[in-house]
Amino acid sequence: MNEGTAYQEHKNRYKSDSGVLVQEFNSGNQFAFRFVFELYYRAAVLVAEGILAGNEAEAEDLVQDAFIKLWNHDEAFLEVSSLKSYVYTTVKNACVDKLRRSQVVRKYETHAVHHHQLAESDFTEPLITAETIRIINNAIEALPEQGRNVFKMSLAGLKNHEIAQQLSISVNTVKTHKQRALSNLRISLGDAMFILLLLHHNHLLK
Repeated sequence: MNEGTAYQEHKNRYKSDSGVLVQEFNSGNQFAFRFVFELYYRAAVLVAEGILAGNEAEAEDLVQDAFIKLWNHDEAFLEVSSLKSYVYTTVKNACVDKLRRSQVVRKYETHAVHHHQLAESDFTEPLITAETIRIINNAIEALPEQGRNVFKMSLAGLKNHEIAQQLSISVNTVKTHKQRALSNLRISLGDAMFILLLLHHNHLLK
């Protein structure tokens, strides 16, 4: 049996029984690691890209480092969600550390810490999540600059008066930029994707 066939057999077992996946991952099975890598790598890169403002090369480097740490992790994992959480948390922390080392303005660093919320709840669905993140991130980046800045800060959880203070504009101007951003996003994303965005960030309507 060649390696490709052997991996496919393991892969089928992992899909039908997550307990086998976790058990074999904990025992150092390379097929199990490969499966976990394929399951979460692309979505993790897109999450890192969102935090790092689209720097794909740095995102890939940080995610690869996260998987190396996962492979060398000493403690046993109890379930697949623990593997997912470890990768996700490691990537998020590495991105934030990268931004801090780069002395990024605090308001954008705050946004970066929270940006992952777009994908967190559906992270176990990597193919769907990756596509969702890509579409939403592209739509946000396509907004006019001032509106984009206001919207990102709102995504990070800042209140209207806090955004106004940091950008030296009025609260009414903040509200106007938010409403225009929401209108543009509804058009560019379509109703279904737009509703998904609001479900994750219902404070945007305030």
